[in-house]
Amino acid sequence: MKYILRVDDVISGKMAAATGLQISERVLEISRHRRVNKHKKKNWRKYSDVRDVEEFLDDVRLQERTVGGLVREKRDDEIFFVDKRKKRKGGKLKNKPLKIDTLLRPNSMVKPPINVQSHQVQNGRKLRRHFEMQARLHARGLLLRRRKQNLPLSKPLVKEHVLEKDFYDLWDDSGPLVQKFIGQDPWYLEKTMKKPPKTPALRKLKPSGLVHVEVPHPGCSYNPSFEHHQDVLREAHLIEVKKLQENEKLQKKVQLPQRKQLATEESHHMEIIEGLVQESDEEEEEEEEVVVVEEVVARSVSRDDKKTKQQRRKEREIKAELRKRAEERTVLLRKQDLFRLRAVRKEVEVVLHNRAILRQRRRLKCLQQVDQPRRLGPFLFQEPDIDVKLTSELRGSLLELKPEGNLLKDRFKSFQRRNIIEPRQRAKLRRKYKVKFQEKRAYREITYS
Repeated sequence: MKYILRVDDVISGKMAAATGLQISERVLEISRHRRVNKHKKKNWRKYSDVRDVEEFLDDVRLQERTVGGLVREKRDDEIFFVDKRKKRKGGKLKNKPLKIDTLLRPNSMVKPPINVQSHQVQNGRKLRRHFEMQARLHARGLLLRRRKQNLPLSKPLVKEHVLEKDFYDLWDDSGPLVQKFIGQDPWYLEKTMKKPPKTPALRKLKPSGLVHVEVPHPGCSYNPSFEHHQDVLREAHLIEVKKLQENEKLQKKVQLPQRKQLATEESHHMEIIEGLVQESDEEEEEEEEVVVVEEVVARSVSRDDKKTKQQRRKEREIKAELRKRAEERTVLLRKQDLFRLRAVRKEVEVVLHNRAILRQRRRLKCLQQVDQPRRLGPFLFQEPDIDVKLTSELRGSLLELKPEGNLLKDRFKSFQRRNIIEPRQRAKLRRKYKVKFQEKRAYREITYS
């Protein structure tokens, strides 16, 4: 037979010995350095140490919660019990609960307040007196006035929970809002009631197939491996090299070409007056050419070169003969096309095959662009810089690590990458009006005196 203690926490002996309160060392030190008047109430708590009393009361409350009272007042059969459970081989209990189950069990012996008092309910005392009076009148066989007959005999303290209705999708065709329109005449529905809105076909399509939160490269960790860290450094190096190359291209376009000098005032003046000296000679030549052309036109108009009837008849016969030959040729080509149906069919098949190939290429291109940022505004999406640490900046502890990047910018770029918002740039400050300078009289007297 074995005795097991029910109480988990061991009650210290300090509780039993703390019957008389003693002045602590802190109070003695205060009293030595400063004389305090203990007759005043404001100095009671300020210059008195009650920590031992609080510890004693906390210990008493702990025993009341766990055991249901003080341990010294309990009997032995209330604290101990006889363990008669069967054991397996090896000394382990057969029906022993798991440790997690024992931790989740309530350890309080204090019962919860089930009965709600009258002062905890709004107008509780007034309602209780009214219900008592109503019960007495019913027992005597008397009736109340009509205004008070509908009052209940007992008012429920807790409101009954209303059963919530089932949730349904507003845009689904099987919802209760759409069922009443099924089978009705469309003209009748159009004239009597409002139809539900027609949902677009692309409503349920996501703007992008990318994940919401991308997992960073292992080399961006605070303590990465050598290979992963070198991979991230290589990617960042290639990005920086590409930026330098683009900057060099712009500088080459902006800079002056070789073997050419800068523009001076003399060269600028010569470019401005170039062609003004020879302008008079060119105008005279143009006037002479205009006079010659006018004389030639006048001579052509004055001539009487009219065609004869014989010439016009021959021209009509030649045009009719050419038209007839063209019609005969088209008829002959149509007849020949009947004998080359196989070749025509092959040509049509080749054209259809090429169109199918182009259609497949467009479809693949669209699938590849699904997970890429689209052009939603005037600006293109720019990939953010890689948050990478140099080899000299790596630390083995998170406390010593200097943070890189910004969480708000990362989420903002993620929205742009997933085509939720358009790429944006910070607005530049532009003046609406030009700045005007004015010299005041005091400034003019100082500067020009």
